Amino acid sequence: NPFSKKKTRRRWLPNVQNKRLYSETFNKFFGLKVTTAVLRTMDKKGGLDRYLLETKEKNLFSEKGVQMKRNLIAEI
Repeated sequence: NPFSKKKTRRRWLPNVQNKRLYSETFNKFFGLKVTTAVLRTMDKKGGLDRYLLETKEKNLFSEKGVQMKRNLIAEI
């Protein structure tokens, strides 16, 4: 603690990044706000399309992500 002994609350915020991610199914780029943890998961699963297909809708946390997943399933 500092010399003055006054403590402040620490805020833990997610590391959100604006990224352009490529979808092989739609053959175009999408501008999305994603966390760095999601980017690592996308790398692990093999891209945006595989990430959307393998992730449950309740874990996507955005209406845009759910809509993209539904469009992707309809496209396949």
